[in-house]
Amino acid sequence: MKRSIKLGKYLGIDIYVHYSWLILLAVLTWGLATGWFPENNPGYHKVMYWGAALISTKLLFLSVLLHEMAHSYIAKKNGITVKSITLFLFGGMAGINEQKLTPGKELKMSIAGPVMSLALAALFYFISRADTFFLLDVSATYISRLNLVLAIFNMVPGFPLDGGRVFRAIVWSVTKDFKKATEMATTAGKAFAYFLIFIGLISIFSAGISAIWLVLIGLFLLMLSTLSYDQVVIRDALTGKRIQEFARKRYKSINPHATLQSAYETLKKTDKKMLPVMDGKKINGIIKINQILNKDKDTWGTLRAKDVMTPASRMPKSKPNTHAYKAFVLMATRGLDFLPVNNQVVFLEDLMRYVKLKVTKERLSKSGFTLTS
Repeated sequence: MKRSIKLGKYLGIDIYVHYSWLILLAVLTWGLATGWFPENNPGYHKVMYWGAALISTKLLFLSVLLHEMAHSYIAKKNGITVKSITLFLFGGMAGINEQKLTPGKELKMSIAGPVMSLALAALFYFISRADTFFLLDVSATYISRLNLVLAIFNMVPGFPLDGGRVFRAIVWSVTKDFKKATEMATTAGKAFAYFLIFIGLISIFSAGISAIWLVLIGLFLLMLSTLSYDQVVIRDALTGKRIQEFARKRYKSINPHATLQSAYETLKKTDKKMLPVMDGKKINGIIKINQILNKDKDTWGTLRAKDVMTPASRMPKSKPNTHAYKAFVLMATRGLDFLPVNNQVVFLEDLMRYVKLKVTKERLSKSGFTLTS
């Protein structure tokens, strides 16, 4: 969440806004105030257009948040943990624990978002039809249409869109294979993403620079669909594995009394971004190459690793019987290359090497080959 701003907590869920949302607010407000509203509602002062634009962007933010909250509310009602909601440039994402998902629960959860958007579209439509003043009238009309588009767009059967999750739930229910269902849904999601990119590129010649939004949305969906499937592959590969199985007894470390110059050279030689700081068999902390680079080079000969390291008390820890996938998520979300397990260390690269080997074995096995280690 380093690139996000925490707004607060609601229903036990942390609400974050990614910095990219600020880009959307600025661009959309400017576009509505100088283009859309004046063209569709001529004859008003520019202050009115800017006021309507500001109201509209705030209502859009609220609409996307309520869309994600609808997903999260249904998830929590069905016993699924929701830790956070993050609003991005092109929508939102809820941090949901998929390990407790079932086809039925995912179906209910997926439909909740579009249903909320349709309800908001209807609400703002009736507001726009009422005899109201200009700012509320044009803002409600615009947001009503936008929520309708949001509902329809999200029901496209391609993961990670809501329609893609519905598709996955149906395939999962039929095949009883979550991984296969995710693969099919993400393939559909990638196809839709490529379609948006293609349409966006050819539309630039007729619609101008505004068509670039289709390209950006397509690229964003392509990235999310790829990441979503990779996450399922990793989880599947690490199922049943405990973190202790990957713990190293021997690994490169840095003495707490080593100078920053010495620590920097060690990091460069091992091609690591970070290493444990150890005094004997005890892990004192972690030192990152950025922590060294942030210090003036003139001090590298006098400052010690212990002076700039992150102490062990501030590092996340893992028990030997912790699920390997849980440890992987912890390292990935915290940006860590390794995790202490008692006086041993589990490296992220070891987990990823195991995943790649297992996936390769499975693919070769399907092709009729056998890979021995």
